[in-house]
Amino acid sequence: MSGFTKLLFRVKKLRLLYQLKSLDAAELDSLQLYLESPFHNTNPHILNLFCYLKSYWPDFDKKQIDQNQMYKATFPGEAVEEGRLNHLMWKCCSVIENFFILAELKNQPEKRGSLLRKSYHDRDLRSDYEKELFKSLKSYREKQTISFADDLGRLEILNELLFQVRRNVYDNLEEGTFPVREFEEALQFVRMHGELNLHIFAKGLKKIRLDFPFKFGEDTDYGDGKNAFNKKIISQNVLLQINYLISCLYTKKIDRGDLTDFETLIDLYTDNIALFSKAEQRKLYILVQNIGAYFKMYRMDALRLTFQATKAALLNKVIGQKGNFGELTYGNIVIMATNIGETEFADKFIKEYTQNLPLNQQQRAKHYAMGFLAFARLDYEKVNYHTGQIKFKNHHWKTNAKGITIRSYYELFERDGAEWLSLLRSQLRSLDKYLNRTKGIPPILRKRFRDFHTITKKLVSRRTNVNRKAVHQQELKEILHNCKPQPTSAEWLEEKINNLL
Repeated sequence: MSGFTKLLFRVKKLRLLYQLKSLDAAELDSLQLYLESPFHNTNPHILNLFCYLKSYWPDFDKKQIDQNQMYKATFPGEAVEEGRLNHLMWKCCSVIENFFILAELKNQPEKRGSLLRKSYHDRDLRSDYEKELFKSLKSYREKQTISFADDLGRLEILNELLFQVRRNVYDNLEEGTFPVREFEEALQFVRMHGELNLHIFAKGLKKIRLDFPFKFGEDTDYGDGKNAFNKKIISQNVLLQINYLISCLYTKKIDRGDLTDFETLIDLYTDNIALFSKAEQRKLYILVQNIGAYFKMYRMDALRLTFQATKAALLNKVIGQKGNFGELTYGNIVIMATNIGETEFADKFIKEYTQNLPLNQQQRAKHYAMGFLAFARLDYEKVNYHTGQIKFKNHHWKTNAKGITIRSYYELFERDGAEWLSLLRSQLRSLDKYLNRTKGIPPILRKRFRDFHTITKKLVSRRTNVNRKAVHQQELKEILHNCKPQPTSAEWLEEKINNLL
């Protein structure tokens, strides 16, 4: 054996012995179970080496451990190969390092929870991910001590809950609504004691140092402080305003209340969007759209604000480009535009942006969009033609297509009379069966279309009754008003109820 190989053997032997010497009796037994598991260790020679060295516990006196005996015990009946034992000791150290990490994770639930959350998130196991977030939050709440590290960890979890790309419906979860006060307290503590990554846009922004106390939501003048993001200068006041408005809109009950906060957020978004990186712009756009989607279930006038943000995103190429553009976004933009009367924009959008969709989505998406455009242009006969060309891939599209078809037949029935009545009733029965029998429809989508079906069916019944009275109209108005969230096409339903007499 060469001098270098002997030196290498002594170094690796010492490292391995020091690792084993750091273990107590219980840990040594656990390590043996770990090495016996084929999931953690697939090399039987490592287990042979460990069993030989284990007999020298707890001292592991290097003078008593003979190299030749070690080789025979590790590779029984095999010829000696120079350097083979050195390589195996190196592998054994690597396996023991993994054992150390696993032992640390068992003793530190916060780190284990963090890795588990990441695993759930990466595998798109949304329900397990959300439950693990609340579980980790609960463990922080139960701690008796207060430290910067704990509050930073707690704040990270709260931000994960608050600024996920997919909006959580907290009311359906065990923990209930988002803990606003706890978020404020953690944010206040961390901002007063150190540097904080705000995670404003789902961990999209870089670090900001706040060297002064800041009470979350307090009406404070932050001065003219500036922060550089991607070599562009953004007012610190703008960042904090956006952060505060998003948190308010995500945590408060969105109903028929004031739109002021949402209007302010849209203005900040459209005025400053070009200062952010493309990744930050996209996350901001998703947040704004998610907030707008929940507002729209109660306030149809929120559509114009959401549409304003959409146009800014298209102008800045946040969306609409090949590779970052899907049919759901495409369809939602056309629906928004046609619902607020922007038919020219919708027509131009279909012509310019359909080609940016993946090839296998283009025809399906174009027919879907043209159906809504035909309805907005009062060309009701063409609606059913376009929706009939689509092979639906998701529940949102299918329910929307059924809804627009029912509305078009009702318009034709209202305009031309009973010749359209049988087709209208057939479409209502089809929607009813689809809502009752189809699994996987999101509950809130099913609820909105169930209410739409109920009110439209009553409308048809009252419309065909020659003895309809004001009391019937008032009954329908009350049903519509009491629906929370609003049924799909709520403004259209309200218009038809007003036209009933």
